[in-house]
Amino acid sequence: MRKHLLPLVCISIAVFLFVPGSLANWQNTGGDLQHSGYSESLPVPLELLWKFKAGNTDISAPIVNDGAVFVGSDDKNIYAIDENTGELKWSYPTLGKVYTPTAKDGMVFAASFDNNIYALDNNGNLKWKYNAGSSAASPPISYNNILYGGSDKNIYAIYIINGSLKWKYPTGGWVESTPAISQGIIYAGSTDDYIYALNAENKILKWKYKTEGSVSSSPSVINGVTYAGSNDNNIYAIESDGTLKWKKKTNDWVKSSPAVSGTSVYIGSNDNTFYSMKVDNGDILWQFKTNGRVDLPAIVTREIVYVGSKDGNVYALDKEKGSLVNKYTIGQGVIALALSDNILFATSRDGYVYAFGKTAPGTQPEVPVVPTDTTPPEIRINTVPLSVTSEELYISGSAQDPSGILAVTVNGIFAGTTNWNATLTLSEGMNVITIVAVDGAGNVKTERKTVTYTAEENSRQTPPERIPGFNLLYGVAGILTAFYIVISKRKRF
Repeated sequence: MRKHLLPLVCISIAVFLFVPGSLANWQNTGGDLQHSGYSESLPVPLELLWKFKAGNTDISAPIVNDGAVFVGSDDKNIYAIDENTGELKWSYPTLGKVYTPTAKDGMVFAASFDNNIYALDNNGNLKWKYNAGSSAASPPISYNNILYGGSDKNIYAIYIINGSLKWKYPTGGWVESTPAISQGIIYAGSTDDYIYALNAENKILKWKYKTEGSVSSSPSVINGVTYAGSNDNNIYAIESDGTLKWKKKTNDWVKSSPAVSGTSVYIGSNDNTFYSMKVDNGDILWQFKTNGRVDLPAIVTREIVYVGSKDGNVYALDKEKGSLVNKYTIGQGVIALALSDNILFATSRDGYVYAFGKTAPGTQPEVPVVPTDTTPPEIRINTVPLSVTSEELYISGSAQDPSGILAVTVNGIFAGTTNWNATLTLSEGMNVITIVAVDGAGNVKTERKTVTYTAEENSRQTPPERIPGFNLLYGVAGILTAFYIVISKRKRF
């Protein structure tokens, strides 16, 4: 068993990247690749900063990246709006209604009703477009230089570098939900009533789970468990092997996508109610009644849950109790929310993009004082085998430091604090597991373990060749996640 400390220079690079103002992008529906819907943002007052007219009655969810808010519109344009001022940066015309974009690494991707998927740079210049053969209602998501989404009855993967097709996987219905990605697996729902889990690299089906209604809810995948709603009125939690963990019935369709934070799942239903449930068994912790359908994803922060309803209100609810903290009445149905740089964004059926917050546009948060403590925390890792024949690996341990432990991440996913654990889904061959601990003074300690996974039926065969450096991405993700948590904590105080 070998232990590797990430070179100090990489730590320095991570600190440089994680500066206030560049941390809190909301690059796709659900905020991150797993669609956790969680942000470490401070509470955002529902005070209107600006609003921008972007269409008629059917504009997309807002996406935020590199200081710009991106929306697709029923007026056939893709818009880029300055997140601080609400001024138009640029617009790009298509020949059809534009669905929710995704943005990453200086690029913006959006599908249009004209059957094309467009790739633009941050200045609105066309890099390529891909003709999907039909309208692509599924907002795409970017991962590992591949764009994933749904078109017609297929889940697709497109190379970001040139827009060429990598693969397509057929389902029995329309793919309208945004895929989620975790541990190299892509998860998506279809109107054929199934939730699919595919290998993101080669589209091999890991499992599919049948509900009793179409699935337009975008899945959230946290700690190996997939959460999604269905038009059979149920909310589902599915284990990493595709078996049912639990399901909870509401009084109407569940088109909303879940948000997951700590021990709770937060999700709305077309029965006009927003629910907080236990991740373990689906028991209802609290519920909040609105006067309209709640069919959009919520955003969960450390203290507040932000919920939009078709009754035209944006609600701020206490995360633990579900009590109303504040609300803002737009007047028409809320379409979707996003949160970045302590600004909450909403799109509405009145065709406007709204920005809410307290900090004056353009001002930067106060830079926190750097602690003098430079001693990194201590990480203890319980025994990890060198090789396994099961693709699911449970890893646990502890961390300690006199200043306290703010966070431990495993392969970029929050795993706990003083006592931590995570369940990983391994890929065939060698897997690098990166554990990152951050103490109360902002010091970082990184440990890496290697585990070789060989499926039982292939245990006598040579493992497939792996892409060099692929698992290093997990190390970088862990560092970045840890520093994001540290900076957010400091901003709070």
